[in-house]
Amino acid sequence: MSVPHHKLDESASKEEEAKAADPQPPKGRHRSQNSSFDVQADELAETEDTEAGMPLGRMCTACCLLTLGIALLVIGFVKEAKARVPAEGVPFWVIGCLVLVPGGYCAYELFRAYRAKTPIERRRILNEIPDF
Repeated sequence: MSVPHHKLDESASKEEEAKAADPQPPKGRHRSQNSSFDVQADELAETEDTEAGMPLGRMCTACCLLTLGIALLVIGFVKEAKARVPAEGVPFWVIGCLVLVPGGYCAYELFRAYRAKTPIERRRILNEIPDF
């Protein structure tokens, strides 16, 4: 049994009409990039990124710098208190302050990001923290 030729033409024309009514986006692009809702799609993507959590590497670096800075300051004060030679603890104070300042700043910014009310605000704060 064969299908009449005019029936094949009708089904082919229906398929072409369906394709014309719903054009497929080019490969590698999403439908949202072709629509007028680009801003909403970008905000949604940004929201999904921020829900992944806090950056573990920056958190560890901030905690290490903060702890090391406080420890060096304490060691400097102890050395100064027990020292027979004046200013024996000064190098520890200097290095402790140099390590404590960036560690404290990064820890403060991470805390602000943790307490942020919206994911977009959290992402903005995290992007302002410099990479170590």
